Amino acid sequence: MRLTIYHETVYRYDRLIQGLASQLYIQPMNNERQILESFRLKVDPGTELYRYTDRFGNHVHHFTIPRRLDGLRLAAQSEVLTTSHHWSFRPPREFLLYEATSPTARTPHHNEIREWAEGLSFGKTTPYEQARALTRAVKERFRYEAGVTTVKDTALDLIRQGAGVCQDFAHFLLAVLRLYRIPALYVSGYLVPDDMRPTATHAWVMAYVGATGADEWVGFDPVTGEESNDRYVWLAVGRDYDDVTPVRGVYQGPGRETMHVHVNADQ
Repeated sequence: MRLTIYHETVYRYDRLIQGLASQLYIQPMNNERQILESFRLKVDPGTELYRYTDRFGNHVHHFTIPRRLDGLRLAAQSEVLTTSHHWSFRPPREFLLYEATSPTARTPHHNEIREWAEGLSFGKTTPYEQARALTRAVKERFRYEAGVTTVKDTALDLIRQGAGVCQDFAHFLLAVLRLYRIPALYVSGYLVPDDMRPTATHAWVMAYVGATGADEWVGFDPVTGEESNDRYVWLAVGRDYDDVTPVRGVYQGPGRETMHVHVNADQ
C-alpha cells in the first residue's frame, strides 16, 4: 500500500520562553516491510536540523532554538510503500539482544504480571504461536479506553486499572513476552484505518519468533489482537516508549505549554 502521512505537532506557550531543544522520532523506517520513498520535515520558526541513527537503527532528528518564542510548529510528510512482510531486523552493532528480553521500568517483571502470565496455558507451541496467543489474550483481558492512564504509566498500572490505550497494551505485551523469554521490542508508528483517518501515533510490539525459520521479527498489535499488516507504518523501535517518544524536548522559561497533534493519511 502506498501512503502519504502528514504529521503536525504544534506547541503554544502562554508566556514567551527563552529557548528550547527537541528530539524527534517521526521519520519512518526503511526495511524489508516498508520502503520510505520520501520524507520532509519543516520546523517553524526555522532552525538547523541535525540527524543521527541510534543503536536500534532509528532515524533521529534534533535541534535547538536559542531565542525567545511563543510557539513551535513541526510538520512532517512521509511517502511510504508498505507490505505485510515480516521483518528481518538487522540492527547496528550497538544493539544488544538482551535488551529485547530484559524488563524495564515500563515493562517490569512484577509478581502480578508474572502470575497472570503463568495462568495461561498454551501447551507445546512454537514462539510464533505463543506470541499470537499472548497478543489475543492481552486484547481479551483489557479494555481500550482513553483517559484512564497517563503517558507515564507502566504495564503494572494497566493490570491494576484494567483499561488503557495502545501504549499501555504494548508495554504489557512486552512484559509478558519477555517473561516467556521471547525477545520483543516496542514499536511506534501509525495504524491507518479503512477511512484513511489516523488520529495520532499508534503503538504495538515486534517479537523475534522465526516464523518461517528465518531471523524474522513479526509485528503484533494487542489492541486489535492481530499481526501488523500493510496498514501499519513503522516509525521507530526500542525497549519501550521512553526510547522512541515521537516528540520530546525541554524549554526554558515560566510559560505553560499546550500541545496539539494532527495526523492524516492519503492513499
